[in-house]
Amino acid sequence: MPSEHSATKNESFERIKAQLGEKQRIVLTAILLHHPITRAELAKHTGLRLSSVCGRVNELIKKGYVIVQGVKHDDQTDRNVDLLIPNPFPIQIEIFAALTPRKRFL
Repeated sequence: MPSEHSATKNESFERIKAQLGEKQRIVLTAILLHHPITRAELAKHTGLRLSSVCGRVNELIKKGYVIVQGVKHDDQTDRNVDLLIPNPFPIQIEIFAALTPRKRFL
């Protein structure tokens, strides 16, 4: 018999699945596992094109699942790039907990 905690995690995951597309879930999972991380690093970890990663990151920022923690200098491009992390607010922690036991994309 599933525990109450397990049932809550499953319900949370189902709500998240309804709100996120497959590529958004892939990107969010990679951010959770590898933060802080840049968009270029996300592209390498996920195998998605950089343009696709940038679009999904922008969507996840708008939804409140991801925030920019700061910037770092990229020596290859000689530009400052954003460092991305999962949103640390408690409601977001429940979402990340629901995502991690599922199919791993990386």
